[in-house]
Amino acid sequence: MRKEKAIGILFMSIAIGIFIPAMLTIFINNIIIIPIWVISLSLSIMLALRVKDLKPTIKQVFASSNRWSSKMKAINGLAWALPFILAVIIPSYYPYLILLGVGLGNIATYAMIKASNGFTTRGQMIVGITALSSLPLIASIYYLGFDASIVMRLLVAMAYGIGGISNLISNSPN
Repeated sequence: MRKEKAIGILFMSIAIGIFIPAMLTIFINNIIIIPIWVISLSLSIMLALRVKDLKPTIKQVFASSNRWSSKMKAINGLAWALPFILAVIIPSYYPYLILLGVGLGNIATYAMIKASNGFTTRGQMIVGITALSSLPLIASIYYLGFDASIVMRLLVAMAYGIGGISNLISNSPN
């Protein structure tokens, strides 16, 4: 299976795994939200990994990050982890920081893969750009006095969905 297609399927499963509980949180009490998130995301990824040749292809893509330099690993790790850590420390900025983490993390991973492995996953860059470009919308919703957290989750699902579709329809040889 082409690497770009495999990542597209993985991104679509992430989008579904985020979208379903995001919609359910509108109707279900917050007490049981975390188990729903864990189950939904886990099931969607496990089902995606049943697609023929997906698991070894994804494993190959992930294993290639072992060849990254320590500096590249540190930059990529910070791009992903720092906004999520800050979201725990400063919960009032949670919607912004999650979008920032998804955006910076995907863009950093795209850059590292392109620099070291010689292939690209256009969808990963699209996920990052879509997440970052959603920040003004979240700021507007928050400024108007609405809860931006559900919209943020839907925007993250949308970003992964768009990135996944982009990878699936790509004619790249990767």
